[in-house]
Amino acid sequence: DVQSFMSEEEEFSNLTEEQYDVCIHVAEHLTFVQIYHGAFFPDGDINFEKDRIFRDNIQQMAKTIRVTDAGLQIDEVYRKGAPWEVAQNELLKMRAYKTPRDKLRAIRRCCSTIIN
Repeated sequence: DVQSFMSEEEEFSNLTEEQYDVCIHVAEHLTFVQIYHGAFFPDGDINFEKDRIFRDNIQQMAKTIRVTDAGLQIDEVYRKGAPWEVAQNELLKMRAYKTPRDKLRAIRRCCSTIIN
């Protein structure tokens, strides 16, 4: 624990309470940053690259695929509301989400936008 370590070290013995609190905060922050990157980005920049490729693919498909494309098999009744751009925007935000749970929620919001 950070506080135990700091209380045992002579370098921290002459700090004011405010300085001590700042040191604790900084040490905890640095620890959480290391844990965060290790937990959410175990493969390093590969995760960022996958998200970028996904976003680029969505942007490219948005330029070429239309709601009227026969391959999508979207009934004409559902074409009128045209929630497609909003749904695509939800997927374009995917890079901002880090956890699998958050990414699944974004996909769910995309689907909900289309269905509702």
